[in-house]
Amino acid sequence: ANLFTQVSGATSLDVLATDFQTAADDPAVKAIVLAIDSPGGQASGIAEFAALVRAATKPVTAYVDGAAASAAYWIAAAADTIVTSKTGELGSIGAVFSVRAPDKASGTIEIVSSQSPKKRADVSTDEGRGLIQARADKFAEIFIADVAAFRGVSVDKVLADFGQGDMRMGADAVALGMADSVG
Repeated sequence: ANLFTQVSGATSLDVLATDFQTAADDPAVKAIVLAIDSPGGQASGIAEFAALVRAATKPVTAYVDGAAASAAYWIAAAADTIVTSKTGELGSIGAVFSVRAPDKASGTIEIVSSQSPKKRADVSTDEGRGLIQARADKFAEIFIADVAAFRGVSVDKVLADFGQGDMRMGADAVALGMADSVG
């Protein structure tokens, strides 16, 4: 998978973490710049990588050219400084869970152990959607708390001003405290 991501111009979180730690440990490296243009995506490992960025003893700047959305903004927020292009878009803070509804047409019958009735939430029911909603809300709560801590603002400010899941562009993101400068 890492070969395919390199060929397509992307990187995996594993490669990014390895490269980041290598730069952080190299005495010849005086500062680290994260060039970010990403719609976000899979959040697995993002909180841990953001913590690695935050713990760096060297200055870390996130430069947003394009988008720092969702998981990518979580990483950017952990940097010491966020610089955005005039048209850089930042935000999309929140969590989305995608689940498939039961497929009665396939003829597949699934039996879940009686000790674990919530293992396969039926999203076609209010109860099933409620279980998934609670997980999404908890995930977003962690994301928002990290962004607030990294940016030095309150959770209430993130909830009110950082887009409520929408994106903010360039100077608007700076004015709201989501980035530090346009450059």
